[in-house]
Amino acid sequence: MAYGKIKADAIVYDNSGSDVEVSTADITGKANLASPAFTGTPTAPTASVGTNTTQIATTAFVEAAAGNRLIKEGSTYRVQFIAIGGGGAGGYTDSGFAGGGGGAGGLAYHDGFMVTDGDAYTVTIGGGATGPANDSAMNSAGQIDSSQAPNGGNTTITGTGLNVNAFGGGGGAGYNGQYIEGAAGGCGGGSEGYALSYHTSSYARKAHGGTSAFGTHGGIGANNRGNLGDGQYAAGGGGGVGSGPLAHRTTGGTGTPAFHEWLAATSQGSTHSSVRYIGGGGGGGIGDNSTTRSGGVGGEGGAGQGGDNTGSSGSDATDGTGSGGGGRGYYNAGSGRGGNGGDGLVIFRYPDNEGQKGSGGTVVQSGGWYYHTFTSSGTFTA
Repeated sequence: MAYGKIKADAIVYDNSGSDVEVSTADITGKANLASPAFTGTPTAPTASVGTNTTQIATTAFVEAAAGNRLIKEGSTYRVQFIAIGGGGAGGYTDSGFAGGGGGAGGLAYHDGFMVTDGDAYTVTIGGGATGPANDSAMNSAGQIDSSQAPNGGNTTITGTGLNVNAFGGGGGAGYNGQYIEGAAGGCGGGSEGYALSYHTSSYARKAHGGTSAFGTHGGIGANNRGNLGDGQYAAGGGGGVGSGPLAHRTTGGTGTPAFHEWLAATSQGSTHSSVRYIGGGGGGGIGDNSTTRSGGVGGEGGAGQGGDNTGSSGSDATDGTGSGGGGRGYYNAGSGRGGNGGDGLVIFRYPDNEGQKGSGGTVVQSGGWYYHTFTSSGTFTA
């Protein structure tokens, strides 16, 4: 066998019957199999989360794995939680136009609170307010005016280093023809407005739900200028205004879809177009009896619909959503009442890569997380 050297600028090789020319510069530029020194941006297949082999880890794999692993320091680890207060009741009226919808509870959220094994946190779920069926049932929660329906109850979480208060939603307004504002709360309740010339009529007062560091104030009740109560990341919808003229909007503010993943995993919330919401504002009742009309629609998130122009009751909100009840319809007919607000909700979650850590509530494992859901009061133990 002869040995020697070949000097060439390119090499032609046979590739399934076709000649392929490769420059020697391309060949000498290839990385070694042993300890290769790559340049540029080398790529590789991304392994699924949880893979534990000698396979190369891409930046995408590292990001996915790091984003869903328990963060801990000794016996201390990080949890996330959401909490929403109970929804306000829809307004009642027997001598005015129609009841305003109840506002949603304020929503509190924390994306990384450190807890220690064994620490106990008391969870109190705020109840949805009971819809009034007569004048004396209005203002049962100390609002500034007897024309306001009751506020929802506050949802609280208390324990070592934690004191959360997600305020209940404001009650809707609605009797004696005063066209007053809805009550303050996690989100404002709707007014019994007829026209803007009446005591800033169509506005619900801005609420102050949530707590510093955990939430934001609620929205303003919907009125003829639009759905000003729509929910944001940490606030639900305001109640719809009780309506006379068709020009007036009676729709409750839409709640927040920001926690769809949480709600889907725990079968909570109200679904609209395959997305889950909580914290909708109740629809306002219809006050004009000259045309057959349904009450105002409750905002997405489980809110109640307003009563129609036969004087029907506002619909009750769905429990576990913190949504507002619908306002009673036309005052001069029927025997309707304001709709009940929906009870509040608390959910804790943490990554599942080290197994279940805490206890309390209804526990499910889904999508790389453990969820602890409270629809009634109880204790979360770390």
